[in-house]
Amino acid sequence: MDDQPLSESSELTLETWKDQGRALAKTGSDYQFEVAKWILRGDTRWGGSAYDEAEKVTGYARKTLIEWAYVARNVSIRMDGLKFGHHQLVASMEPVEQERWLRMAADGKFPVASLRKQIAEERKRTAMPFSVPLTKEVYEKLQVLARASGISEQALALRAVTDLLALSAEKVRAQADAELAEYRAKQHAEHERAQLSHHMARARSEGMKEWGKQRKEARDKYVDEKVSEQLGEVEAARVLVNEAEQSLASLEQRWATRSQAPQSEENEISVAVAQAEYDEAKTQAQANLDRTKDAFVMAHQTLNDERVKAQAEAREKYPDPTQLSERIFTLKEKAGNAREAARSASNYAANAAQHAADKARAAEELRLEAEQADKAVTEAEANLETQAVAAGAAATQ
Repeated sequence: MDDQPLSESSELTLETWKDQGRALAKTGSDYQFEVAKWILRGDTRWGGSAYDEAEKVTGYARKTLIEWAYVARNVSIRMDGLKFGHHQLVASMEPVEQERWLRMAADGKFPVASLRKQIAEERKRTAMPFSVPLTKEVYEKLQVLARASGISEQALALRAVTDLLALSAEKVRAQADAELAEYRAKQHAEHERAQLSHHMARARSEGMKEWGKQRKEARDKYVDEKVSEQLGEVEAARVLVNEAEQSLASLEQRWATRSQAPQSEENEISVAVAQAEYDEAKTQAQANLDRTKDAFVMAHQTLNDERVKAQAEAREKYPDPTQLSERIFTLKEKAGNAREAARSASNYAANAAQHAADKARAAEELRLEAEQADKAVTEAEANLETQAVAAGAAATQ
């Protein structure tokens, strides 16, 4: 048989689960394991209320459904060729004993009645007093209760076991289901709180990144506005340098072209004069280039100085918001945790009330606590919004 779940419990809806149960109810008595696994999925998803729905959907008695679920939950190995009844007989045993009896039944092809008889006979032969090791904490509690009752620890333990065995099997199972539901509710609450903390941490990180981006943009804008004049002077000096370089290059190009022309004795004097004029013009052009480069360097240095000054002013005008943002996110996290804890407490109280009537008063108290928690969350969010607005107003001043 297929041991895979029909659907993941976390994604299972109540209607889908009920439809699966109706389909299983039509398959006959050979599918108790499938029905049991279906019940366990419902129990994991909706707690004890799943058994109420299962009774309506399948037509089986609640006691039968509880017994089937017990077998599916506790049998560690399924033996091919054996019926559900074989596995039901060994469900209360340790895994090693389960395998021993099931393998014996499979090898000997024992019917359910024969296996029941052999188990009973072995228990009769091997019955003897037994001891159970206790932890130090449990034993100390047993001593305190024994002294308070005026009897020995052994007598108190025997009385407790006798009283427990006197309870009906259905009541014991109901108590176990209630304890299991409480444990699962606590585990679920812990998981949800961990998930919430993870999401809040991620949101805090993303918020800090966005805030940092906005802060950088504000600082850059402030610096750009402060150094815009110096930046213009640097660009103007750069243009003058380029013009001086182009003028010198043009002068050298013209002289190179002239010097390559054919020479004659008649124009030697004019050539000498032109050479002197070129040397003087080149000296002036070089001097002009040097002056413009010096001016460019000075303008650039002034720009750097002004930029450093503007950056310091920007840091003062737009301070680091880390401390304020941490406070805001902490308040949000506390508000979210309070809301989630209140919701988990309310859900647990509702489930517990289905198993015992005396849980109703505790459920009402938890509901009132949940309302108070929601009110506290609302107030925290209002305070949070006020602080955020105040922080934004302070940042823009």
